[in-house]
Order: sequence, then C-alpha cells, then structure tokens
Amino acid sequence: MRRDLWPDENADELAAEAAAFIERGEGLAAVLLAEGTGGELLGFVEIGLRTYAEGCRSSPVPYIEGWYVDPAARRAGAGRALIGAAEGWARERGHAEMASDALLENRQSELAHKALGFDEVERLIVFRKTLHRARRDRLGSGAARPPRHWRRAPRVTACRPTGRASPPARARRQPGNAAGREPSPATPPARIPARKAGARRFPDGSPTVPA
Repeated sequence: MRRDLWPDENADELAAEAAAFIERGEGLAAVLLAEGTGGELLGFVEIGLRTYAEGCRSSPVPYIEGWYVDPAARRAGAGRALIGAAEGWARERGHAEMASDALLENRQSELAHKALGFDEVERLIVFRKTLHRARRDRLGSGAARPPRHWRRAPRVTACRPTGRASPPARARRQPGNAAGREPSPATPPARIPARKAGARRFPDGSPTVPA
C-alpha cells in the first residue's frame, strides 16, 4: 500500500525504511492500521512528530506523514476511523493539534481533510535549482566566473558565529513533505512502513484500527 501511495518513490528505499521502523522502531512516532472483519488490510496512517508545522502554535506537532485507504474500501469509514485513531493517539500524549498536507492538485485529499475537520492554513509553491559544478578559471581554484551584470555586485561573505559548534547537516527529504517544508530535528527521516506481515502492534504499543 505504501508503494500505491508513493508510486514515484524508489521501491528499495521504501522497503529499507519499512524494515527500519519494524525492526528498530525508527522514523515515525506511530503507524496505525485499519482492518476488515476478515483481518484484511484496508488502509494505514503514519504519524510523525515535527517541531514546526504551518499554522500550529504548539511543538512538537503530530503530523500525518502518510494516509491511505485501499480504493475498494473507500467511502466505508476506514479513512475516518484511521484519522480518528490518530487523533486519539495524539490526545493521549497531551497534544492539542494535528497537522497534515496535500499536493495542490490532489483535490480528493483536500476534500477528505476538510471533511474530517482540518482547516487549510497555507498554500506553497516549491522550487528547485540544480547547482552545477563551478568552473576553474582565473578567479581562483574552483571559483565560477560570475555573469557580466554581476561583476560590480557587492561581495558576499559568510557570518561565522564565535564559540558555537557548526550546525548539523540538513536532513534528507521528508515523507509527506509535499509543501517543501524544511525538515526539523524531530521530523522523521523518511516515510516509514505501514506494517509487517503478521504484525499487529508497533514499538510504541499502537494497536491496529478495526474498520
């Protein structure tokens, strides 16, 4: 189901992330499952804890990193049950709000969130630029020749705080981070697994969710 939710992600990477959570409890705060009367998996929700989420006043914030219901099981209450269980998990741990996101073009997810009481707080456009290797020229080893209209631009230097350690390297991309938000230290490193065959409880004791 995780591959159905994130078809553009690398399958091997998704599998490695799943193993990391199932075997060592790494990555997410909780994973909840919705099951049918016969024990079949209907859907899942993955919950992370982020130090910051747009529109939220508390920290850390329970964050819906992944939410998926099998197409054949939709419009039967499984998605609502999953979010309800996620809210209950958050309340039990003293949290007063929960956040999530969706791609701008994902109208179905937008409507589903709003139907379950989520308020839209912001819309973002995400940018990306490829940084090509600098050319070696007379400006110095490894330096790139600036465009002509930059030749008289002010010089830019780095501000180096005194008496402070260098900041840690930025974490890699985050699961569900569709809006391009910068990850925080408490943000899970990646989308982590829905379940392991035969498993019914996760490292934090989170139960499955009956449909």
